[in-house]
Amino acid sequence: MFFFSQPEKNITAIDNTVQNIVGNFFVVAHGNACHAFLHWLFNKDIQIHRRLLGVILANPNKMAWSNDERLPENRIVMPCKTAIVNASGDNADLIAWTQTQAQKIHAKHLISQNTPTLNATIGGWQWGMRLMQDILLA
Repeated sequence: MFFFSQPEKNITAIDNTVQNIVGNFFVVAHGNACHAFLHWLFNKDIQIHRRLLGVILANPNKMAWSNDERLPENRIVMPCKTAIVNASGDNADLIAWTQTQAQKIHAKHLISQNTPTLNATIGGWQWGMRLMQDILLA
């Protein structure tokens, strides 16, 4: 697990972690990690894309996700099944923004019904595990 307050520094950490994984992998990123992961994935080759089984981007940070169309997070098309998740308690502006980002990268936009926020200690891991299972089995 990484804390991605500075995506540029942590892209190396993502790269090192994935290099140590033998076989396929699934990514769950939260907040700033969503931004860092998309930057990392944009610059990876087809072999990494083939190994990626699915992605859940939970509560992406709107402040870190720039609207600059030249940046990777606005140019990438996800190579696998991807879900961007908001909490049921998020404001309408954040939900609309997240839905727009999901359309840009060809991801499914979902709202976690059992959690008022994805930034607090929650007991909604069952929902996340079910979502991951649904993505893997689809």
